[in-house]
Amino acid sequence: MDYPILEILLNNLRHTQHHTAQLNLLLRQDLDQQMEWSFRAGDIDS
Repeated sequence: MDYPILEILLNNLRHTQHHTAQLNLLLRQDLDQQMEWSFRAGDIDS
């Protein structure tokens, strides 16, 4: 199979994003904690 490099990179990014979301879900469910870097748009000081 000969995939373009851009398609491979985008697929790897999507895959990593999926697993990051899974880890965040487990942290919220099991430890009742959220990640420090997770914020809402209104929480940012401009």
